[in-house]
Amino acid sequence: MARRLLKLDLHIHSRFSDGDSTLQEIASVARAKKLVAAGVADHYVSGPAPRGRMGRNKVKEYLSQVAAAGLLKGVEVDIYEDGGVSLDSSERRLFDYVIGGVHEVDGIEFWGDPSPIPHPERFVEAMREALVEAIEGGLVDVVAHLTWLPEDLRGMEAHLITDDWVESIVRAAASRGVAIEVSGAWQVPDERVVRRCLKEGVKLSLGSDAHRASEVGNLSYPLKLLARLGAGVEDIFIPKPAEAKLKTY
Repeated sequence: MARRLLKLDLHIHSRFSDGDSTLQEIASVARAKKLVAAGVADHYVSGPAPRGRMGRNKVKEYLSQVAAAGLLKGVEVDIYEDGGVSLDSSERRLFDYVIGGVHEVDGIEFWGDPSPIPHPERFVEAMREALVEAIEGGLVDVVAHLTWLPEDLRGMEAHLITDDWVESIVRAAASRGVAIEVSGAWQVPDERVVRRCLKEGVKLSLGSDAHRASEVGNLSYPLKLLARLGAGVEDIFIPKPAEAKLKTY
């Protein structure tokens, strides 16, 4: 018998950062798709924010509107090369959960940047070190789009993302209770990584990484992968405010 999984989308972006939809539009689609819970995790930088990021001056309004829409109050922060994140420790309590993602290494962005990377092994090692430091820093609940690489390295994952690379991150996540996201948009990480997470007891977070309302609930890849690997509800990362909803599921 197949084990029960949850339609729980914790990675959605709104107009507060780089999304195209309002919170009300997102909530409406989440209800229509019968998601158990949905969480908005807009990009955030503590302090003045560049384009595509929400700054501190918008947080109060963001939290109020997210709550009014009946959505979970998440946030996605940048993981920097030194392992620091774009969130002040005093702000952690404001959010139901914090997603952290590496979006740039050595000046090369992971989306829309075709710049050549002359030393691929060195690049992915810098990624690994940043991820482990961020996990151990204690401000991140979920690591997003793990194993996603910049354009110049796509297709080289099998060579560059070694078993040792994966083991280092999964063990760090296990030691700190940090979840690994399985992304509907980017279809990462692959089965090898997810199997390792399940073996080490690392929770898996489900996220569409939606940037428009029509993409909310795009969980086909994570749900099919987890079902194939025999994962169940107990393997899923569930923010505490969502736990009450599960009692009626």
